[in-house]
Amino acid sequence: MAVIAQAPAILDLIAVNGDDLTLNITVTDNSVAYSWTGATISTSIVDTSNNVNATNFTATTAGGGLLTLSLSDTNTSTLGAGTWRWQVNVTKATITRTWLAGALTIMDRGWGGSSTSSASASLQSGTLAFAITS
Repeated sequence: MAVIAQAPAILDLIAVNGDDLTLNITVTDNSVAYSWTGATISTSIVDTSNNVNATNFTATTAGGGLLTLSLSDTNTSTLGAGTWRWQVNVTKATITRTWLAGALTIMDRGWGGSSTSSASASLQSGTLAFAITS
């Protein structure tokens, strides 16, 4: 059976209630830095019942294919402890695609676990490659 899949790359995130969360994502298309010219980025965060949340990532772009997604300390506090679903949509030349999606877990302060001040990951979806640092 043939299958055509346009599924987003999956990236699960964990943040602490009341902390900032910033992701720097370098996007390449066929190994060339993605041009954000003419692109519109939208994000959404929904609860487990698919209700859209008023709090959302701030998305900014820069040269070299850089996309920065951030939630402020106020944003993570507004969301509160729990697990949410999030996604990034990009519209360019009238074509909209969901590029990244995953779970966003907000932990209460004082919860034990391991943490790093920076991390990196690489994801690929079709010809697009995502190099992620935080």
